[in-house]
Amino acid sequence: MVKIVFFDVGDTLVACPQFLSLFCEKLGRPGDQELYAFLRAKFYEHYSKKDPPIKTVLEMFEYVLACAYQELGLPDLSRSARELEEEVFIDRGKLMEGARENLEFLKSKGVRLFVLSDADDFILKPELINFRIDRFFEDFVISNIVGAYKPSDSIVAAALKHCEGVGKDEICVVGDADVDVQTARKMGVKSIRLNTSHRSRKESADHVFNDLKELLAFWKQKLP
Repeated sequence: MVKIVFFDVGDTLVACPQFLSLFCEKLGRPGDQELYAFLRAKFYEHYSKKDPPIKTVLEMFEYVLACAYQELGLPDLSRSARELEEEVFIDRGKLMEGARENLEFLKSKGVRLFVLSDADDFILKPELINFRIDRFFEDFVISNIVGAYKPSDSIVAAALKHCEGVGKDEICVVGDADVDVQTARKMGVKSIRLNTSHRSRKESADHVFNDLKELLAFWKQKLP
């Protein structure tokens, strides 16, 4: 049986453009791999720090763009970071095929659904409303609210607060990245990886699917 499912959002339920590639485009150097590598290194200076205190995604966007200005002499887009974050995750985001069908099926079977995301809540919630899937979720475990990124102990503890009285074998975490698998493992619950992005796949998940259509077939087998 499955009683609780935690869903990642980016590249799990909603497909979004790669934000560093978008930054290269906005800085007037589309496809520049050297600039991309520079921006990526600056971003991961902070994102890799998974314990509190953390920078929000918006603060990291501001930092990355400020570095491009200060160190490379490129246009200063740091003050436009909020607009760029909205463009990446809302304006250019697309609901992935099969996302709504998965949520509708699980909800029809009485499964409790939660969001487990490293996004900023002030972007994530409007994003879910925009795609009309916010109503499926009972609550949200979001990194900038918790003050930590996946798979930190803080985010694990915040997620487990929603799981009291439910067996660990009845809980799943669904995501597209190693951090989702690591978070599930630290929670002691089942991990489901979707191969829907190009993120690192070094961690072994309990179940692996290529897309949401395959995942839906899995739910239907588990919850006839």
